[in-house]
This record gives sequence, C-alpha cells and structure tokens, in this order.
Amino acid sequence: APASMRSLAHTLACDASNMTGIIDRLEKRDLVHREVSTTDRRVKNVALTEAGEKTIDTIRERMEQTQTGLDQLSDTERAELFRLLTVVFPH
Repeated sequence: APASMRSLAHTLACDASNMTGIIDRLEKRDLVHREVSTTDRRVKNVALTEAGEKTIDTIRERMEQTQTGLDQLSDTERAELFRLLTVVFPH
C-alpha cells in the first residue's frame, strides 16, 4: 500500500529532507513511484512498482535462505563464523 513520504521518514527514523533523496534514487531505478494522495493533494505518497515488488520478494527470499543456513549451524560454528566475519569486515 502506498505510504506518505512523512510516514516513511518516521518509520525509517530519518529526516524528511533525506527521504526525498532516497526516493529520488529508488525512483530512478524504477523501484517506486510518487503519487498524489487522494485525501490531501499536498501529500505525496510513495508506492512500489512491479520491479520494486519483485526486488522486495528477492530480498525476503535471500534473507530466509540465510536464516535457514544459519539455523543449521551449531553454537560453536556460529561463533566461528562471527569471528571470521569480524576479521574480513573489521568494525
């Protein structure tokens, strides 16, 4: 469902001015589009495009695959993976 720019900024805990840049970049990639609110013409809503919905589905699928893989690790294996990742990606 479309969401207002203001509610998206609140949900993502970012400044409304930053939201405009984020939406601009997503719109250039054809992942979202802006539309005027049917209840208040001053409000711009943001809606996913078909490509945006497919992208969200792909991300969710990959997250589920990752979680399934992590669930198969023992506590020791999980700790070792975390240790190795901190070597590869130091803080």
